[in-house]
Amino acid sequence: MADERIDLASDRATLILGGRPADTIRFAEVESVHVVEMAYGLVQGDEPFYAVVLSDRVWVIPDDVNGLDALMAAVVPVLLKQERVFRSITPKVPWSWRKGRFLRPFPIARLAHHPARTIPEWEIRPLDPSEAKRLLGATCMMQFCQVRSSVSTAGNPNSFAKC
Repeated sequence: MADERIDLASDRATLILGGRPADTIRFAEVESVHVVEMAYGLVQGDEPFYAVVLSDRVWVIPDDVNGLDALMAAVVPVLLKQERVFRSITPKVPWSWRKGRFLRPFPIARLAHHPARTIPEWEIRPLDPSEAKRLLGATCMMQFCQVRSSVSTAGNPNSFAKC
């Protein structure tokens, strides 16, 4: 929807819901980013959604939201260096996170912010190079490989050669 998006300005992002600001965060507040996929076959292959986790809340962001790419470009490079970007697998999407909660048979995430305590039990995996392009897009993939290359050079220079 045009009245649901993420606006960025300098070091901040604002979640716009219903055409009005709903929440604002500073990029430095972001503790981690999770690319969330469903665990079961019926909905596998659906677009992932993104969870931007802060100390007290989480932004749930569907794959098609305006401003998502800009937000990822702003926070992911720093978080990759700190190894705080994850691929998370969930068996279910909480009801409060769902779009059209009672009318849709499939658990499609809606753009919103929620208390951190609503984060479900996820299987959390580190993001590896083979998944990065598919899950984060080409821009973040290049940044991921640059970070991994600089990290691997210090230890084993061949460990991320496929990037």
